[in-house]
Amino acid sequence: MISPKMSIPKTPISLEEIADMNRKRHEVEGGVIPSDDDVGPLELEAIAAVHELAHEVQDISVSEMLPRTSDLIFVNVKTQEGSPYTLELTMKGWRIASSHTDCMNGDYTKISLHTKYYRNARELLKFISPDHATRFNECVAQKLSKLAEVAVQ
Repeated sequence: MISPKMSIPKTPISLEEIADMNRKRHEVEGGVIPSDDDVGPLELEAIAAVHELAHEVQDISVSEMLPRTSDLIFVNVKTQEGSPYTLELTMKGWRIASSHTDCMNGDYTKISLHTKYYRNARELLKFISPDHATRFNECVAQKLSKLAEVAVQ
């Protein structure tokens, strides 16, 4: 039997929780990812971002062309406004790598755009896509409407 005083870590269930765990891990371990992990923490975070944000953008996927390691993953996104971006995910967080798809090289004239790190993908999306919040609210309203229909039956 487990003592009530023992703390059992809960399974992360949202993109934000996974991101928070990774950022804390980065602060504690300096971004070092143990090689004994079956599925790395960044992989889990990238999958969560693609899954959770798919309905809030035109397109989102992990890049098949750019390097992908346990320390670095690139995600392509096309915002509701139709703007393409390549996002870089490291244990430090998310940043805009480029204003083009499958590209690691940012525009050197917009250095501040490419050097700011965001805690999670949703936070970054709020910055690059003003229509994101509207689409997010529409998705929530649709799901609530479906739940209401099921509850009436």
